[in-house]
Amino acid sequence: MNALVSRLILILALLGLAAGEVQALDYRSLEEGLDYSTLQADGAKLHLLKVDLKRYQVKVLDARDWKSPALPVKAFAEKAKALAAINANFFDTQDRPLGLVLQEGKLKNPPKKVSWWASLLLKGDRASIRKAFEKDQVLSWDNGVQAGPRLVVAGKTPKLKEEFSPKSAVGIDHQGHLVFIVSEGSVEINRLAALLAKKEKDGGAGLQNALNLDGGSSTQFFAKAGDLTLSIPGIARVPIALGLFRK
Repeated sequence: MNALVSRLILILALLGLAAGEVQALDYRSLEEGLDYSTLQADGAKLHLLKVDLKRYQVKVLDARDWKSPALPVKAFAEKAKALAAINANFFDTQDRPLGLVLQEGKLKNPPKKVSWWASLLLKGDRASIRKAFEKDQVLSWDNGVQAGPRLVVAGKTPKLKEEFSPKSAVGIDHQGHLVFIVSEGSVEINRLAALLAKKEKDGGAGLQNALNLDGGSSTQFFAKAGDLTLSIPGIARVPIALGLFRK
């Protein structure tokens, strides 16, 4: 075997290794304690905003506080002066939110007992995603919403009914950071769950727990922080959103 052939074999081998490399998820800092990244999920682009709850707080925003049954998420952010906002609860045909709405310690809607729903609960620098169907399970928290299904449970992905649409979600990573997730385009729900559970070094989001929020025409997100201005409008106006604020 001559030297030229040997070099060609080496080059091809190196190219093959490079093609097989998995790129780790790379966040960029917007402000101290606030980071942004993206992932590809088939034909959709996932936007991820990671929040250090020691420096930022997430509050429930209710359109009724502005004398409206529902608002676009961008309007929520502008009215509340939030750095970011994402849609939250399901709602009925009269724009009434379904399931838990806990706002600054005030229970505005009780939790609803639906087997595949779960709640995002927030207090101080703590966040939890859990099943909570009774009032006494949520009243020790400050803010909370309810939706479903759970996408990641203790680092594992449950088997979910196949469904393809735009998605909104929230997650908690292994360090306790809260992550807002929104898809720009449609993504299959099991594919989304797998990406959220996969370790960051393997190209996933590395979440310990994650909750699907209302999706489809309700999916929408707005953020203006650091050098990021991002608006993903939805078709529907929504009654409840989660807003991000500096402490």
